Amino acid sequence: MTGFCVLGCGTMGKALLTGIFDSVAENGVPTDVPFAVPDKYFACVKFAKEVEDGQRLLGGRAEFVQHSGNVRAAEQSQYVLLACKPQVASEVLGVAGMREALKGKLVLSILAGKTIDQLQSMVDESTRVVRIMPNTASRIRESMSVICAGPRATPTDVEFAEWVFSGIGRTMQLDERLIDAATALCGSGPAFVATMIEAMTDGGIMMGIPFRQAQELAAQTMVGTAKMVISGQHPAMIRNDVSIPLAVPSVVCWRLKTANSVVPLLAVSRRPRSGHLVWASKRPGLFCPFGKIAQEACMFHRRWHQLPLGHHPFSLSLACR
Repeated sequence: MTGFCVLGCGTMGKALLTGIFDSVAENGVPTDVPFAVPDKYFACVKFAKEVEDGQRLLGGRAEFVQHSGNVRAAEQSQYVLLACKPQVASEVLGVAGMREALKGKLVLSILAGKTIDQLQSMVDESTRVVRIMPNTASRIRESMSVICAGPRATPTDVEFAEWVFSGIGRTMQLDERLIDAATALCGSGPAFVATMIEAMTDGGIMMGIPFRQAQELAAQTMVGTAKMVISGQHPAMIRNDVSIPLAVPSVVCWRLKTANSVVPLLAVSRRPRSGHLVWASKRPGLFCPFGKIAQEACMFHRRWHQLPLGHHPFSLSLACR
């Protein structure tokens, strides 16, 4: 038996297990991999209600155990995913018998803010640690997960981590020194993108499009553009393709750049010691003067094409608030 145990199987843990099960159901159990594929899954939770909810979600594909059975589940597993709250990691790993249960095994951690050195100090020196930072899109299997291998982790361990997290989206290996930057970019990124979609939606509403249609237009435009970038097209080329001289996209993009509206998206940084997110620039009103730009773009389009206000192309809704 090859066991896989999730310590603290909350929303992310269930998403990962669902991703693994769905991937195996769609593609079958991989046979050309250097690691042993798990055939027994344990989901460790704190309360009895979580056991019931988890069983409804995952059926009989995973054995749910309460926290009193954490050590037993870890003993029966070759792979352990640490998915509890970061502040209780020392408590979960410090319970009697856990250090021995994890000896010589692979521990995958998705605990935000817990470094590999910190995690390694909580387990036996023979335990291999791989740190992963997924994002909230894991709920729909569209996560961007960053993988950082500890000094004792082997290439096979990294391949296993990639297999697990590819079930909920895409993966990328990075050095741990870049994990804070990656957290700001793809961990916090969904909030930035959601703000832009909300902005575009409001822009569509201001031009007469009903909310639901405006939101779908904005979201699908964002998805389509992202897929073009992932396929290899440079963002600048995409922008140039739709930005003919004196057209609305050209005016809006120019105004966004001259107003420094894009700078804060690049200026987010994490202080390594304090762990607090800070803005590199605190100039009032820097993020994001879309409202004024939207109004100017609308007026420009009306003057240029002499169209009624409600007939502007959707590209105007790039800016909103």
